[in-house]
This record gives sequence, structure tokens and C-alpha cells, in this order.
Amino acid sequence: MKNDSDSDHAIDHYHALKPTEFPRLGRIELTQRFDPDAGQDLTLELWPREGCARRLLLTFENVRDFRFAPGAWSQIPVHLEITCIRDRQWDAVRYRVTDCEHLDFAFYCERLHAELSDGADDERDAFPTG
Repeated sequence: MKNDSDSDHAIDHYHALKPTEFPRLGRIELTQRFDPDAGQDLTLELWPREGCARRLLLTFENVRDFRFAPGAWSQIPVHLEITCIRDRQWDAVRYRVTDCEHLDFAFYCERLHAELSDGADDERDAFPTG
């Protein structure tokens, strides 16, 4: 029997977008939603190492236990590890997100959405999750 954490379409798509090519945090935005669907969503815009206008945009819905302590970084490096934890059967929690190189960034969320943006013409390669 296959474990839920072994395969997840949203995580597979995230890896297909080659996130290791986008190691710098360009923007972080935490959004508060109010009734009737109260909660927090987190958007990250990850930038490539140099010279490319392309960005990796990540949106995490229903974020919980958000921890972020950037310290004294002049440029914040990001190396995300996204793990499916559906099999734990936590209410409205499907993913655990951590920075695998820096232990100052972590949270849980219900859904994730990953897409590439080309900047100027804003073409996108998107894969929403349900």
C-alpha cells in the first residue's frame, strides 16, 4: 500500500519547476482572511541566482504555526522542503514546510500552489491543488 507522503501531485509539480534554481527570497507576504473563511495565506516569490526575470511563486493556504526569523541575512537564502503529512490526519493540515538549511523558517498548511512567472509578460505555468 502506498503512503500518502510518497506521492503528492502538488509536491511533484513544485519539484518539476526546479526550485533549486530559485534560492533567494524576493518577497514574502502573509495575508489574513476574515469570516466566513478566516485564516492566513502565505505567498513567497523566489528569485534565481542571477540575471533572469523568471520567478517561482508559491502560495500556501491556511498556514499554521508560522515561524520566520531571518536574522542578519542581507539576502535570505531559501531551500524549502515540502512534506505531505496527510497520513497524520490533522484537521485542515496537509503539508509541512521547512527550510532544510536554516532552521528559522517553518510552518504547516492545507494547500499549496506553485507557478513560474516570467516577469515582464507574466506568462505562468500553474498547478493549483484542491
